Amino acid sequence: MELHVLGLVSAVVLVATVSARSIQNNNIREKICGSPADIVFVIDGSGSIWGPHFSKQLQFIKDIVEQFNIRADGTGTRIGALIFSDGDKTAVQFNLNAFYKRDELSAAISRITQPRGNTHTDVALKKLRTEMFTEAAGARIGEVPQIAIVMTDGESHNKDKTALQAALTRTHGAGVRIISVGIGFNINDQELLDMASEPKKDNSFKVDSYDVLEKIKKDLAIKACPEIKAPAMPWAECGLNGTVDVAFVLGESTARSPGATAEVLEFVKNVTSKFHIGKDKIQVALVPKQCRQPGFHFNEYNSNDEVNDHLDNYEMLPETNAARISYMTKVTFSSNAGARQGVRKLGVIIVDEASANIGATLRAAKAARDAGIKLLVVGVGNGAKARELGRIASSRRHVVRMENYNGFRLRIQKHLYRIVCKDTTEPLPEEGPHQDQ
Repeated sequence: MELHVLGLVSAVVLVATVSARSIQNNNIREKICGSPADIVFVIDGSGSIWGPHFSKQLQFIKDIVEQFNIRADGTGTRIGALIFSDGDKTAVQFNLNAFYKRDELSAAISRITQPRGNTHTDVALKKLRTEMFTEAAGARIGEVPQIAIVMTDGESHNKDKTALQAALTRTHGAGVRIISVGIGFNINDQELLDMASEPKKDNSFKVDSYDVLEKIKKDLAIKACPEIKAPAMPWAECGLNGTVDVAFVLGESTARSPGATAEVLEFVKNVTSKFHIGKDKIQVALVPKQCRQPGFHFNEYNSNDEVNDHLDNYEMLPETNAARISYMTKVTFSSNAGARQGVRKLGVIIVDEASANIGATLRAAKAARDAGIKLLVVGVGNGAKARELGRIASSRRHVVRMENYNGFRLRIQKHLYRIVCKDTTEPLPEEGPHQDQ
């Protein structure tokens, strides 16, 4: 697949923008992108990089930062940095809420030192997701775009782990856009593509040397900033102004590989991150709930942290869609399992392939609907068949389709949260004009 070079600047600028304005600076006119974003640079500090080249990498980052609307009050674009090499040397250099002034950011970037060692890109991506793109670290999830620019000069220590961590990062929160940048002749092109967000041809880049980075930065000042507006999301106060019991049912095919299971559980974490969870708010359950399974009942956890801790510890075993939906109806939504009387019951069925026994699945779904449980079906990928999804769900409007687990786009988020939080499939007046990302 084509790996662009000079297109890098356009992609970097694209993720952060509303309009461009020109300023006079040492007789050079620069375009500054006005709309805020959260941007983290993930910097290769391995031993294969020559010291002077590492310095050029830092200078390149400083020059890119100059193109964005950095505001001293923190309302503009925020910048973070992470250095990676060996696992124990991979470390956050500064978080998104550390420096809001240009001179402070430039000084902080200059202070970054090269740890040397191997290329543990997977460790960097996990740390990026779990430590940097968090509200505590200054990330404005759901308010502005989150972007990670990963720069490396070689193959990662473990390509499979890197691809998995990249997938988990891309689906984190409201979605993280990963731009992968390969420098030199030791780059694995496929690994760059595996890390990058869709469309990969626009988010995967390769340059021959660090000297070429020096040339690319000269194009930054003449790149326009297309408009990207921050979305209005319908999840505000979700769970505070009404209660609902939500049971997530993992389809039978999600157990077939560790990577697929990790992605679907990360998706559940992303969805529930906007819920106010508690006994008098939204209760969340996960099916299946059996020995060595990741499921849990409504009365087991009362906070997002408790739910996330549970999802991080599981061993998935196979079971049919029909059996899991039946279990939800008969056990999960029982008073013994913590289900409440007189509150709305919603089952979210997540499938990425056709059922092994479609007839049994449809019978189980009908029994659930007859028991007063509304069914929202999330179909992921081409393996999930539209006819089956429509017959499982409470209505055609209760079907959500995604290309993959990374495809939790704004339009899909809005529709899902309308159903969960507002019990409607129609757009809400407060959402304003339709937007997507």
